[in-house]
Amino acid sequence: MPPRWPRTPDRNDPAFRRLEDFINFALHAAIYLAVNSGLWFFQLLNHPWENLSIVSGVWLLGLVSHGCYVFILADYRRIEAAAQGNWQQELATELEEDATVTPDEAPSSPESP
Repeated sequence: MPPRWPRTPDRNDPAFRRLEDFINFALHAAIYLAVNSGLWFFQLLNHPWENLSIVSGVWLLGLVSHGCYVFILADYRRIEAAAQGNWQQELATELEEDATVTPDEAPSSPESP
């Protein structure tokens, strides 16, 4: 059963964007598996292709990069702040948090000889 969205789909809605990104990643993984399994199957039927491992490896690297973005790097809080119209306040708060560094957390500078 396909996923149903309870409200009007909007790319600025962080929950919808997260769901869309997950679905896009799942589709990318499914296409990778289908195409690569077919290519390797035909190679086993004595249709050698010397560059197949390179193509599969590069595509796998792209798939892993896509997964890292979706599961690790994507920051949906900024999208939510922009959708609510308070992105400037959120950015100022984030900058203040980054600027507030205690002496214990400050990186030590190398001492000159």
